Amino acid sequence: MKDTDIEHTILDCLTKVSQSFLNDDMKIEVIDTNSIEKYDIINYYLGTVKFTKEDTTIICVVSMDKPLFDTIFKVFFPEEISQEEYDELALALPDEIINTVAGLSISEFPKEYEDLEMSVPLSFKKSALKILKQNGRFISKEIKTTKGSFVCTVI
Repeated sequence: MKDTDIEHTILDCLTKVSQSFLNDDMKIEVIDTNSIEKYDIINYYLGTVKFTKEDTTIICVVSMDKPLFDTIFKVFFPEEISQEEYDELALALPDEIINTVAGLSISEFPKEYEDLEMSVPLSFKKSALKILKQNGRFISKEIKTTKGSFVCTVI
């Protein structure tokens, strides 16, 4: 097994489940999915989890731009809410999304990865993730939708 097989496998599974989440659950049309080399993580809403197995730690990030985030937010919270409630829920929603798609992606893992353990959603400052991306090996896939961009990243 090559060094990056596990990262690519997790990214593929996470992307597949994210496409289904967007299309089927959120009723947002997926237009295209492509590997991307860079994007500005600072401008995205994001949720993070990690998978661990023995000496391996994989950080998974899902992120979305503001137009897509706003669309998903309205699906989750269709009623009128105060700005204070919005601010609080806007911080929690990306964690809920990563928890859902990462948790569901486990069922897509090949047998040799079935003993990976998934963390609860992690709190990372966007600047810390940007440094991790700059200093580490990462791969990303962008899911373009009719409402905006959703990016799956494995670090």
